[in-house]
Amino acid sequence: MLIRSLGFFLACAWLFAQTSLAESVEVVLSKRKEGAKTWICAKAQISIEIEWFWRALEDYSHFPKFMPNMQHCRIEKQEKISADEEHYEVYNELVVSFKKIYYTLQLTHQLSSHTIRWSLLSGNIKSTEGFWQLTEEGHTTQVTYEVYTDPGMWVPDFIYEQMTSETIRGVIVGASQWATLLKKIGGGFHSYATSQMTTLPIFLLEDVFLILWLFLHLNKIRKLSPILARFQGLLLNKYRATVCN
Repeated sequence: MLIRSLGFFLACAWLFAQTSLAESVEVVLSKRKEGAKTWICAKAQISIEIEWFWRALEDYSHFPKFMPNMQHCRIEKQEKISADEEHYEVYNELVVSFKKIYYTLQLTHQLSSHTIRWSLLSGNIKSTEGFWQLTEEGHTTQVTYEVYTDPGMWVPDFIYEQMTSETIRGVIVGASQWATLLKKIGGGFHSYATSQMTTLPIFLLEDVFLILWLFLHLNKIRKLSPILARFQGLLLNKYRATVCN
């Protein structure tokens, strides 16, 4: 577990030390009125394939690693409604301006349209609802994000809009960074978390490859990364086949 923790820490440290991605993600913000509700809307063009950004949005257990203010996040219920629709109940705990906020969301994942919609089930805020909409554009992803939140206390509109806008910007950049990490390591953490295998050797193998990958990139030997990735895939697939059989 020490190797895994070290590998995970190094990966996150390397990733979030990079400023080039955050600078390259241009988030266009706007707002719209719907009755008494003020929705904050964001659009961004992300330089990563839609598959990886979608994986980041589904990676709830790791949200505290990359989502702003997030302290805890866990799936409390998951139900597959059809081949195209999944329902989740997810508990979230955040700290915003020294205030602890906790709530459980009901989320609907539409797989074919790459849409996630949510609404509030319970918590210490009055209301929140919103959606993600991803659109594939070649090797990039067009991201649309809209949210309305009523914290249950009076907050001046300009403060609410400023805080929400900054949070949305951080959410999109954070998800982009996490999607990039998942792609770089071949979905290692995500594929492990969603698999039924809990054997320690798989963790050790993946972390060895992760540390090797970090060594190559930090030392600018990036031409060897595709070779390492192919070898990793072959070895891990053979290992899984051996264990499962």
